[in-house]
Amino acid sequence: MAIVVGLLLILTLQRVVARAAHTVRTLIWLLTGVVLGVAVEQFGWQTGINATQVRNIILYILLPPLLLNVAANLPASMFRQYGVRMLGQGLWSLVGFTLLFATVLYLVIGHPGFPWQSALVCALLLAVVDVCWLPRFPEGFRTLRQWLEGESALMDPLSVTALLMLFSFAEGAQGGWFPWLRLALGTLLGVAVAWSLHWLWRRVQPQWQQMDWVLWSLWVFALTEGVLGGSGVLVLLLTVAALRHEDRAPPAHAAWPFWTDALLLLFGFAIVWEMFSERYLAMLWGIAAAVLLRSLLLLPWVSVQRRWSRSSRYLWPWVPVHGPVTLALIMALPVELEGWWTIQAIGVGVILFEILVQQPLLSWTFTRSGRQGRGDARG
Repeated sequence: MAIVVGLLLILTLQRVVARAAHTVRTLIWLLTGVVLGVAVEQFGWQTGINATQVRNIILYILLPPLLLNVAANLPASMFRQYGVRMLGQGLWSLVGFTLLFATVLYLVIGHPGFPWQSALVCALLLAVVDVCWLPRFPEGFRTLRQWLEGESALMDPLSVTALLMLFSFAEGAQGGWFPWLRLALGTLLGVAVAWSLHWLWRRVQPQWQQMDWVLWSLWVFALTEGVLGGSGVLVLLLTVAALRHEDRAPPAHAAWPFWTDALLLLFGFAIVWEMFSERYLAMLWGIAAAVLLRSLLLLPWVSVQRRWSRSSRYLWPWVPVHGPVTLALIMALPVELEGWWTIQAIGVGVILFEILVQQPLLSWTFTRSGRQGRGDARG
């Protein structure tokens, strides 16, 4: 019954907040989830949903359409024009952020329950660039938005691959090479399954609608993760990238707002006070390190983008770069991972800081620049 009530709540609230501004809409969904979580705890309501079921809902139901939406919005024209430079900046940011952020966390926390491997996992999770939650960029900042989407397209598969290798390494310490081989083989078979399902579905339904793409992504992810033991994230990103090359990619915004709204509701519902009272120092260090390291690593590249407007160059290092895909990966962490509670707390802290502080500031900046006529046609 709780799932039915939850679906009705999501659909009803979506209609109510449909015309709200992006930042307001995000806050409404987050606060609704928090209120529901507090009410369930205070009144002792039995929802019938445990932590494992929440993780499975996020992993198998919400994450695939979100990945589909990311892959559907990749700026192919930017790759042709700035591919080498974008790859260089993306690798610099990914490697630099991962190593520096992991080092800061490892030294600051300094606890045997939070080893170097856990610090690397946390760094790689926050190295994922996902701009789906950003507000609409004005015309003068269009190139900046496309550049961020391109960085996401190039670097996210590398980040996820490194994450999976770390998870497999933890298993491999006990199972030898088998977890590594199973992951690689399962991913390759998953790509074959994705193409096969796409071909079969096209025979039945030649003209795909948005729901066809969503159902396809759900089946591909479930079969790859649950049956083949591969990476559903990598399979979807790689397959959709190949389909885009053949002009058969899903339409932009194939993942309806339903999926991101549902994730925000679950996010608010899952937030517990103990996460802040027990891990507030780790949260604060994580927020400070994430914001400052991202900004410092981008500073050398700001002067290179001479074709951008001055407003775009100055804004670039401070744009929040974590969205629903990052949040879904954080909330779907395996509890067997050493230090998972601390990793999740740091990730939650960074996401909340971006939602409550950076995104409203970004919206205000866009509004102010529009009034003053800043930004130009160069982006």
